[in-house]
Amino acid sequence: MLCEVLGVERRRRWSEEEKLEILLEVGVGGATVTQVAQRHEITRHADLRLAAGS
Repeated sequence: MLCEVLGVERRRRWSEEEKLEILLEVGVGGATVTQVAQRHEITRHADLRLAAGS
């Protein structure tokens, strides 16, 4: 079986301050979790992990 690596996985490290700023954007002007996640190029699930402190 042949497998090619198409790119490097990007993992971001968010400071506690950055996590809080991102989470506080939800609801501002009606912004949804999905919209905030897209704006920061992260998945909705990652946004929820930010909330959990992971």
